Amino acid sequence: MKPTILLPLLLPLATTHPTPQDTITTSTITPGHAIILNTCAFPIYAWSVSSTVGPQITIPAAAPVTSSSSNSTTQQYSNYTEPYHHDAQTGGVSIKLTTLRNGLYTGAPQTIFAYNFVEGQNQVWFDLSDVYGDPFKGRRVVFVSFEVLLRWSWWRVFGSEVGHVERQADAGYE
Repeated sequence: MKPTILLPLLLPLATTHPTPQDTITTSTITPGHAIILNTCAFPIYAWSVSSTVGPQITIPAAAPVTSSSSNSTTQQYSNYTEPYHHDAQTGGVSIKLTTLRNGLYTGAPQTIFAYNFVEGQNQVWFDLSDVYGDPFKGRRVVFVSFEVLLRWSWWRVFGSEVGHVERQADAGYE
């Protein structure tokens, strides 16, 4: 089985739980999270980019974990999580992923998970695309929104995939 790259960006998640619809007000909604879960056997490098570029985040490779009680091996995955937020200058945030250290600055292939947290409308719009090539060629990339049970899975498509979820939902990339 080929490794999977999971978007709410690569992850086991702790999700937020929405308030029942009849009691929701703009001030009581807790934004969800963008989460990247790395299920690959190699590290992934991420940057959160809006009107500024955040530091490089290393998401370590998946590590096998052996259970002494059951003599079985499972995988322990690493993840990067950020709460949805709005950037007043750009309107959106991009989490840029490469398989090479400092890849954002060297022209390495990138997968970009971009989102726009729309304040006051209870929505997060997102886009998934590649630039400069396909850093996860031959691997499955999955976008999952856990609270609204939206699941997109594809082997790789050209162009861009766009959609939206309620803002209290966690969404991710595997």
